[in-house]
Amino acid sequence: MEQRQQQSSSGAASASAPSAATSGPTPQPGVQPTPSYSVTFNESGLPLGWTWCVNLGGAQQCNTVKGIFGGYNITFDDVSPNTYYFTIPSQGSYVPSPASGYVTVSDSDQNPVVRVVFSQVPGGGGGTSAPPQEFTVTFRESGLPDGTTWYVTVAGQDHYAVAPDPIVVRITGATAPVSWSAPVLYGGMNVLGLYTWKWVPNPDHGTVGQTETINITYTGTYNV
Repeated sequence: MEQRQQQSSSGAASASAPSAATSGPTPQPGVQPTPSYSVTFNESGLPLGWTWCVNLGGAQQCNTVKGIFGGYNITFDDVSPNTYYFTIPSQGSYVPSPASGYVTVSDSDQNPVVRVVFSQVPGGGGGTSAPPQEFTVTFRESGLPDGTTWYVTVAGQDHYAVAPDPIVVRITGATAPVSWSAPVLYGGMNVLGLYTWKWVPNPDHGTVGQTETINITYTGTYNV
């Protein structure tokens, strides 16, 4: 009797043992976005004020050389891995090298840089830019106390003088009128560390494309 009860108990235990768990569906990996990188073209050889352009895969970008303020790079962003054909047009008498070619963007070369050198060729390279101009602009001030340092910004560069001396700027290689501006000047300081004088120029900006003299009148305001 005890033996039969033991077998029955053993059988019940075996019947109640859990079955192997059934696994659910295998998770599917998500769709990975296509990586995007950039292509940069770096220019050298063009004079200040010249505009240059790059066509890459049907898209065009341009930039203007501004000296210490840049203009030497053109960057195409959000570029997918692939091989692209590019062209760089001549600018007036300046011819680029390379003028065309292929650039490859890949996971191993994600942000390639193409160096472009412009060289001046007599007779021009068939570009559409106007021949470079050379001229001198003279800025004369009135209204500032003698000994005051003043300045104007021409084509992105600052030029200084001490009143009553004029500011003479030589422009070379310009293909279009260049912009200029004259800022408000401040001087003196009170016990609170605030400026006590303000000189406002008139005119304070404009464009110039030939040799000329620009007269700027400053009006002073005293701030207590």
